[in-house]
Amino acid sequence: MDITNTPIANPDEHLWHDQLFRFSFITNTALYVWADHLDGAFEVACDWIADNAPGIFTFFTPDEIAEYDGYDVPDHMAIGHTTYAQFDSMPYLASTDWHVSEV
Repeated sequence: MDITNTPIANPDEHLWHDQLFRFSFITNTALYVWADHLDGAFEVACDWIADNAPGIFTFFTPDEIAEYDGYDVPDHMAIGHTTYAQFDSMPYLASTDWHVSEV
């Protein structure tokens, strides 16, 4: 993976945030995010994925999720964000498909 061309999801945010996180995904996609904490960085990363690399998400319909008695699909993290209401199914990110580290 060529990290010299790794995009920064929010390049102007370095003035307001003191931590830089690096996300890497199973698709050989990597991304830097400026944030104050991991939760904020993860939200920015998911917004970037939705706009630039939506194939990273796994989508499950409400019926598929109901098979798990209302619990999250095993080994997947629900991406609960209002911007995803446009989809007929809910985006999830497989826990084995991504990694984050503080730079």
